[in-house]
Amino acid sequence: MTKSEILNSLHKHLTETNSFLNTTDNSIFFRSIDNKWSIAEQIEHLGLSFFATNLVFSMPKSILGTIIGKNKRSNLSSEAIINQYLAKLSSGSKASFPYQPKLSILKNRTLILNFWNKTQKKMISLIEKTKEEDLDIYLIPHPIIGKITLREFLYFTIYHIEHHLNSMRNIVATTKL
Repeated sequence: MTKSEILNSLHKHLTETNSFLNTTDNSIFFRSIDNKWSIAEQIEHLGLSFFATNLVFSMPKSILGTIIGKNKRSNLSSEAIINQYLAKLSSGSKASFPYQPKLSILKNRTLILNFWNKTQKKMISLIEKTKEEDLDIYLIPHPIIGKITLREFLYFTIYHIEHHLNSMRNIVATTKL
């Protein structure tokens, strides 16, 4: 996918997620089913993921290349990245502490959604400013997959949003049964 296609996909998934959130009742927003994350916790988790992504995309590329490294291989496809991630999850990997929701215990929807909105807008802005070729040159540390290119990380991010949106939709569907 080109940077433009990635941005279009991110916009589509973020718009879908935001529309979903705007129509989700507060009584469901904080509801956990089967000890899994609530919608609030999932949105906070995505916001925390975006916050970390924003830190990396904000770094000068020369520092990013020196600290984390530069890519010396062909990019993996979106499917390959997703399969690596799913394989790690199926072998027991979970979100590490920095990516686990903490604000949700406050039961403050506005606080969580403000954090979510700020981090997603910042992420899109930083991706727009990134050069197409830099997406293939620089590596980023994914907490579960390991070092992947910026482009591969964006493939993961698209999937990650979709994964959590499906999970949140399942909460609403299960609640209405």
